[in-house]
Amino acid sequence: MFLFQSYELTPIDIFSLGIILFMMRIGNLPFDGAIASDTYYQYFFKNKPEVYWEAVSKNKINEEGLLTEEFKELIEGVLRRDPEQRYTIQDIKNSKWYQGEIADKGAIEEEFELLRKTLKRIYKEEMIDLKNERKTKVAKPLMTTEEENTITLEEAEETKKEKNAKVYLRPYRSVYFFFI
Repeated sequence: MFLFQSYELTPIDIFSLGIILFMMRIGNLPFDGAIASDTYYQYFFKNKPEVYWEAVSKNKINEEGLLTEEFKELIEGVLRRDPEQRYTIQDIKNSKWYQGEIADKGAIEEEFELLRKTLKRIYKEEMIDLKNERKTKVAKPLMTTEEENTITLEEAEETKKEKNAKVYLRPYRSVYFFFI
C-alpha cells in the first residue's frame, strides 16, 4: 500500500479480521506490528508459525484451552504474509474452528468470568511489582553542589503527603524530581 502498488482489499480485511479475532479470543494483540522486525510477527514473516505459538504460549495471559489446534490453524491462515496464500472467507467458513461447537450463554459467561479474573490477577501482580520497584528507587537530583543534598526515602514519603507536591527546591537551589 505504501509503495503505491495496486492491492486487493479483501486479503487486507481478512488479515485485520484475524487480528480482531485473536484479540477477542486471547485478550491481547497477536503482535505489535506486521513488520519483519517485530518480536512475534517475525515468525509469520519467516513462515515459522510453530515458533510463534511456542512464544505466545509463554505469555501468562493465555489460559489453557484458548489456543486450540483449530484456532491456531485458522489464525495462521488469516495472518499469512502473502495475500495470495491468505485464507478467503470461504476458507474461514470451512475451517474446523468455525465449524466447531458453538457455546451456549452459560459457557460464554463462564469464559468471560474466567478471563476477567485472570486479567484482574495479572493487573494486581503488575501493580505489586510496580509498587516494589518504586520503593527501591531513591530521589535522583538533577542539579546539586553537594552529595549530602539528596533526600532520603523516608523524607520523600513525608513530602508525598503534601498536596500537589511534585518538584522540591532544596538548599543551593537543587531541583529534585521524585519517581514515586
